[in-house]
Amino acid sequence: MKMKNGVTMADIADALGVSKVTVSNALAGRAGVSQELREKIKQTAIRMGYMVKQSSESSGYSVGVIVSGKYVERGESYYWEIYWELASVLKSRGAAVVFEMIKVEDERKKNVPLCLNNGKCDAVIILGPLGNSYLELIKDSFEIPMVLLDSYSDRLMIDAVISSGYYGMYRMTEYLIRKGHVKIGYVGSILESSSIMDRYHGYCKALQENKIPIREDWILEDRDIETGEIEIGKLPEEMPSAFACNCDFIANELIKKLIENGYRVPEDISIVGYDNYSKNKYYNIGITSYDINIHLMAVKAVDRILDKLAGARDDGDDLQVISGKLIEKDSVKEKKSETV
Repeated sequence: MKMKNGVTMADIADALGVSKVTVSNALAGRAGVSQELREKIKQTAIRMGYMVKQSSESSGYSVGVIVSGKYVERGESYYWEIYWELASVLKSRGAAVVFEMIKVEDERKKNVPLCLNNGKCDAVIILGPLGNSYLELIKDSFEIPMVLLDSYSDRLMIDAVISSGYYGMYRMTEYLIRKGHVKIGYVGSILESSSIMDRYHGYCKALQENKIPIREDWILEDRDIETGEIEIGKLPEEMPSAFACNCDFIANELIKKLIENGYRVPEDISIVGYDNYSKNKYYNIGITSYDINIHLMAVKAVDRILDKLAGARDDGDDLQVISGKLIEKDSVKEKKSETV
C-alpha cells in the first residue's frame, strides 16, 4: 500500500533488506514473522511515516470488495448475488470482507475508495466494470494485490476472472439462428463495459458466420453510460424477429417495452438473455439464457487474491474465463421460412 507521503511497503522492505510480503505479514499481524522482526518492521514503518494499523486478534486477511453504484442501486442485482458468493468464499478461507460501493460522482471526481485510503484492506477485488482511469488511480495509489471480477481492463495489467461472454452470446445467437431466425437485433450499450462489448462481438460472429448482415438500426442502447440509468432505446420502424440481450435484466426490460408497444413474446418477437439470473418481474415469461457459474467465478477470484497475498508472482496478466451453458425457457419461438 502507498501512503499519501509516498512511503510504500516496498520502501520499508528495501530499508530493512526483507521482502515486501514479509513487511505486509508483519504489519497485518499475520503468522510467519518472528516477534523481533515484526517489531523492527513496525518501528521502521512508523519512523518512515507509514500508517500502521492497530494489531488485531485475527491473523486473517481483510479483502475489500468494490463495486460501482450503477450496478447495485437497483435493489435486485446480479452483482449483489456475486458479492454474497464472494463474501461466503472469503469467510470460509478465514478472510474478513470490507464492502464499498463507489458512487458515480466519486468515480468522476477520482475520490479513492475509503476502505483502501484508511488502510483497512490487505487486497481488493473489484466487482463489475469501473473506468480505466479510476482503475489506474487505485492501482497507482495503493500497492496491494488486485483482481477484477466479471470485467477486465483492455489497457491495464490487472488479473481478472470473467465469464465467457464472447462465446456465450455467440452460442445464444447461434441458437436463435437454428430456430429459424435471421433478423436478429442486439440490446446493450456497447461502450459501457468490456463484458457488453464482448457479448456484442459474439453476436456479430454468429451472424457473420451465417452470412447474415448486421443492421445498425437493430442495435439498441439500453442505458445512460454516465449514470447507469436503464432505458431501452427507441424500437426500430422495421422490427427484427428476435433480440439477443446482454443480460437477463435487460431482456426483462425489453419484454416489458415490447408488450407495451403491442408485440407478443415469443409469438411475435423472440428474446434471449445472458447470465440466467433475473426473474421477470413484469410477466410470467422465462428467459432463454446463458447460465454462468458465479460460485466458481467467486472461488477463482478468491484463490487468486489469496495466492497474491501469500507471495505468488503478480504480473497482472492472469485472465481466467469461466464457461457456462445454455438454458432453454419460454422466450423463443421457432421461426419458419424467414429470409434476410
